[in-house]
Amino acid sequence: MLIQNESINAYHTNAALGCTACKKLHPELGGSPALFYDHQTGIVPHVRKACWDLGNAYHWYFLENHDFENRVAIRPGGIDFRNKVGKEWRDEQYASGRLIITQQEMDALLLVDGRLVDDVRDALSQGETLIEPTIRIERDGYTTQARPDAWNPALGIADDLKTTAKFDNFEKDAFKLGYHFQDAWIRKHILNETGELIGQFRFLVVETVSPYRSAIRTWDADALAIGQRLVDDTFEMLDHGFSAGYWPSDHLVNKIMSPPHWATEFIEYEPVDDDNCDPGTEVTL
Repeated sequence: MLIQNESINAYHTNAALGCTACKKLHPELGGSPALFYDHQTGIVPHVRKACWDLGNAYHWYFLENHDFENRVAIRPGGIDFRNKVGKEWRDEQYASGRLIITQQEMDALLLVDGRLVDDVRDALSQGETLIEPTIRIERDGYTTQARPDAWNPALGIADDLKTTAKFDNFEKDAFKLGYHFQDAWIRKHILNETGELIGQFRFLVVETVSPYRSAIRTWDADALAIGQRLVDDTFEMLDHGFSAGYWPSDHLVNKIMSPPHWATEFIEYEPVDDDNCDPGTEVTL
């Protein structure tokens, strides 16, 4: 099911399960079925993070600039969210559906725009591109959803804009943050919608601090294979969880612990023959 022009609030508040929610299922992504269940049922409360507001501000500036001023509020100098006036101003912005960034962050965004490399700018302005389309898959007992930042069906390309303050570490951080899972997740939803595999999924990376670099990054075949396996595993866990109503924590209950490898280099002791050890003998390591 393809839905165009769905608001970001409608996307996040409907019951369909998105990539971020489903990453909490898989142990290889730092999750478990129990953690997923606790987030879905509110046992773990949702906490709004300032970094999300900044990331969304970049998305709206580059992808939906015509509506940027209606969606983003610049925090006035002197506003302190710890006092009554500051809290009231903040809550008023959030109630109106606007997110908040500082003037310094806005100035940095403009510098990023001014230094954007041609390849990234071209990717953000290709014709016949669907901006933030919602793609849903209806399963037995649940629905999943994906929302690429941009998708050009004619070219077979989908894009996701990523902001980072650690540009040189993006490749390492991307794997740790599960962006290979996100790639495979979006590919699966597009395949289900169109019956065709997309040719490329690109991360459009922009640096939010000086020197405000930008670049295009894509995964190699190994990362794509890992992401696809994780997505397949996730759908199996979802099918089982919703059919059985069982969301285990999937952790080892009993485990023998060992010191880290580096610590063993400093251990000096004589090997002990346990079979011939006198029970009354004190063994010193």
